[in-house]
Amino acid sequence: MSGIIGQNVGRSSGLKKAIAAAGNTPYFLAHRGADGCSGDGCTQSTSDNTFTKAQFNGERLDTDNCYDPSTYRFTPNKAGKYFIFAQVKVGEYQDRLVETIFEFRFNGNQYGDMISKRYPHSEQSSGYTADATGYMKCTQIITFNGSSDYVEAWVKCDQNANYARVFGGSQSRDGSYFGGFFIGA
Repeated sequence: MSGIIGQNVGRSSGLKKAIAAAGNTPYFLAHRGADGCSGDGCTQSTSDNTFTKAQFNGERLDTDNCYDPSTYRFTPNKAGKYFIFAQVKVGEYQDRLVETIFEFRFNGNQYGDMISKRYPHSEQSSGYTADATGYMKCTQIITFNGSSDYVEAWVKCDQNANYARVFGGSQSRDGSYFGGFFIGA
């Protein structure tokens, strides 16, 4: 029997009843880059120091077809609270990071706090390897109406010289991903 253990204090055996795993649907997990991509085919170029919608164009899971890999947004068809999470691997191949910012946008507006990381000169090494990329992670619990509310992930990356990228696919073992699942009414 598979599922999630739920409350059932009335059982004489002391065991708890397993609730069907579908209780947390809809849920989704999207990633940057098509399956099997490599090199630049896995990345998304962004303009330097400008907010850009992160393009998670591949799907690992999507129980109810609520994630659209062409608009990069999750629009659940069931009202309630959802746990939303994402990680982006941002940077460039050689340039040093100055600052990265990541946020969720709910119905087009910033939701919650931005996640920001500055890379001051004191943290920069003499080489580029450790300074060229960074990871940003964000989680939120968001209440959706079950029909028109949607969420997207946005990123901004400031670099020394060139334009930043969002890395994905086999290049970073799904270094950039976006997901969520229903947690209750």
